[in-house]
Amino acid sequence: MASETVLYAFSGASDGAEPAASLIADTAGNLYGTTYTGGSGACFGGCGVVFELERGPGGAWRESVIYSFSGPDGASPVSNLIFDSAGNLYGTTYSGGAQDLGVVFELTPSSRGWQQSVLYNFGSATHCRDGTSPAGGVILDVEGNLYGTTQLGGTEDCGFGAGVVFELSPGADGPWSETVLHRFKGTDGSLPEGNLVFDQAGNLYGAAYYGGTEGSGTVFMLSPQTNGSWKETVLHDFQGIDGENPTGSLVFNSSDNLYGTASAGGSEGMGLVFELEASHSGKEESISFTGVDGAAPWAGVIFDGAGNLYGTARSDGENGHGVVYELTPTSAGLRRRTFSFSGADGSDPTCTLLVDPKGNVYGTTRLGGDYNQGVVFEVSQ
Repeated sequence: MASETVLYAFSGASDGAEPAASLIADTAGNLYGTTYTGGSGACFGGCGVVFELERGPGGAWRESVIYSFSGPDGASPVSNLIFDSAGNLYGTTYSGGAQDLGVVFELTPSSRGWQQSVLYNFGSATHCRDGTSPAGGVILDVEGNLYGTTQLGGTEDCGFGAGVVFELSPGADGPWSETVLHRFKGTDGSLPEGNLVFDQAGNLYGAAYYGGTEGSGTVFMLSPQTNGSWKETVLHDFQGIDGENPTGSLVFNSSDNLYGTASAGGSEGMGLVFELEASHSGKEESISFTGVDGAAPWAGVIFDGAGNLYGTARSDGENGHGVVYELTPTSAGLRRRTFSFSGADGSDPTCTLLVDPKGNVYGTTRLGGDYNQGVVFEVSQ
């Protein structure tokens, strides 16, 4: 991996701070993301923002805050955004909202700028059966329904619960309604974090940070049933040596095998990248991190057009500030290349990367940069 360019360094003020989520791009190549803190909101340190980076003349990038959270409309976004076909943005916040237990929101472009709507407030004054604290983003189906997970909730008592998988559906008169598709029990997973992913048959897949027989996390599938319910199947139950605490989103390859990361465990205890075969046999292949090449891969992986895998590990590497890695399939197995952050150019990357057609990758680091409040970066080939 050739070189890194810091596209923007956050100051920690009104422009945002601590970007933890992945970036997305519009058709013009502008980048969009969220920051966990900063902005003009009244939360301590700021409630977080949604930002846009636009490439200007000469290649320089300019940041614009398109929305700053205030608390009642959401706070502390840690997940990526998605576009719908009309150009609206959707995302989640970990806290804030009517009960301070998180929201799903929509941003709609208009002549007056971006207009925010809270589509759903998690929790209520009496129970948390609908889930609380969404740490992952949402995905859309072809009918415009949104799907996601919450880390916590799913029970009457808001102090308990292992999280849920939910669906949000738009109503004919405007309000969105939530349906809980699955409530985790702990034995089948707990604290789901990353985004869900659909297969071609309409099944949903995700990972849970804790739970399973050893408490080390699971990979699960939810299948729609003819009666409208969804059936959960645990596809993989992590045991430690094969990985521990998966946090990132999953991705399919062209053979419908699933790839993801575990933030701990593996041969060195520093996390790994895994592959699960499409047969749902539970068979897993993996490649472990050793520290020199990074540790604690917090985000998922992404493929480029040639079948190479890219990801981030949030710590270690040559300088102790995390890495961007590339895994290239060869006849002798996977070849690994890494770029190590120095701190001045970023530190603690927790995002899934965005890959352009030329193989350049874009992402965020939660810390580092000129003000140690995080950066948006590009690593070019």
